[in-house]
Amino acid sequence: MYEKASVDGADTEAPVLVWYVGVSKGNEPVVRYRDGPATGTLSCYDDCQFVTGITQTGGRITQTGRIRVTNDPLINAIMRDARSGALSQP
Repeated sequence: MYEKASVDGADTEAPVLVWYVGVSKGNEPVVRYRDGPATGTLSCYDDCQFVTGITQTGGRITQTGRIRVTNDPLINAIMRDARSGALSQP
């Protein structure tokens, strides 16, 4: 479980649940997550400097994209844990 940082002192949101899925063809970690009603997959690439992600809500893809891992503290923590073996498989 990971907690999102509160925004403008607002109450803490529900935790993000994360599971290790395995590794990609490039031997990079792949995780699944649940964030409220949304679920998705995150995959590292380029020595885990970047991550690609797909988010679904209600069975429909609502977001896809790529970001630098260090641009998002939550994703950075998740992928660091995935690489170190600290996450469990579903």
